[in-house]
Amino acid sequence: MIADIHFDYRLALLAIENGIDKLRINPGNIGSDENVKKVVEAAKEKIFL
Repeated sequence: MIADIHFDYRLALLAIENGIDKLRINPGNIGSDENVKKVVEAAKEKIFL
């Protein structure tokens, strides 16, 4: 399953927490750089589980 998330980084975090296979975000509309970093870090953590 692939999630294509726009505008709300929290949805990307939820998708990661719930085991999404692939995730696409648009960093241009997901919010601040800090929000993008949160998503990237959560994805990195999930890779090693």
